[in-house]
Amino acid sequence: MIISGQWLSLPAAAAILGCICGVSLAQNAPSGEPAPPGAVGSLGSMTTPPGPDPLVAQVGDQQIHMSDLTDEIRELPGGGSPGAFAGLYNIALRRLIDRKAVVAQAVRIGLAIDPTVVRHMGEASDTVLEEAYLQKATTDRVTESMLLARYQAEIAGKPGPQAVHGWAILVPTEAQATDIIAKLTAGADFSALAHQVSKDGSAHAGGDLGFVQRANLSPEVGAVLFELRPDQVAPYPVPTPVGWFVLKAGARQTTPTPTFAEAHDRLLAECQRDAVGAVIAAALRAAAVQAYDANGNVTAPPPQDDAP
Repeated sequence: MIISGQWLSLPAAAAILGCICGVSLAQNAPSGEPAPPGAVGSLGSMTTPPGPDPLVAQVGDQQIHMSDLTDEIRELPGGGSPGAFAGLYNIALRRLIDRKAVVAQAVRIGLAIDPTVVRHMGEASDTVLEEAYLQKATTDRVTESMLLARYQAEIAGKPGPQAVHGWAILVPTEAQATDIIAKLTAGADFSALAHQVSKDGSAHAGGDLGFVQRANLSPEVGAVLFELRPDQVAPYPVPTPVGWFVLKAGARQTTPTPTFAEAHDRLLAECQRDAVGAVIAAALRAAAVQAYDANGNVTAPPPQDDAP
């Protein structure tokens, strides 16, 4: 990905840009009450020890703590939105449990010391450090006065973004979603079906999401929902990392102009994005860079604008 003329790895770019891409709660919150720590499968009998980072699960000799769970929730679509912790608790915990079980098997058969795997683990470590440094260095370059100036120039006094009244049904498979669309086409009631089958947190409200803005939806959901006419059901299921969505649109409205406090996080992310190029340029000036061609001969580093 190229931002401000500089090359930025996709994982690092996602880290910087992710905080301006919220997702509707409907995209990730399963139906039902949030489970307490350890309430997945046979782990329900576990007790949570006191402390700042309590244990939420254990797989063999591998422990999963609340901090691990919180990090996993942040990585899921909508993980930074209000209510995400309760809505995504079971999804995130299940993913962590599965991952620990698979990792244990990988270690058991010796993959942890396989040279190729070790090399890839080192690359993953570099990516984490890259993301952490870009996050810190770009944040350090942004001041509140910069954010306020951007707010006054781009947002203050202008109409707020469009919002659409949306409904959603979340199911695990494409086949289920396709079947639901067929039933809706034949005249079934959307709210009744949402109550019966949706795994989304909006199921108790018949799938009613209220008025949602496109910036607060994932690209997949937003692209579909905002193209629908009022009272139209999407003719095909929408795939997301947490399942398949059946979407319905209602009326549209223009939202009020966001206050500075409401726009703060988005403005911060935009300013961080704008600062990425300068941060990378400064890092390059502080580094001794030498490149070689495929035959081992010294050559000039490839131009940054040539990055794919």
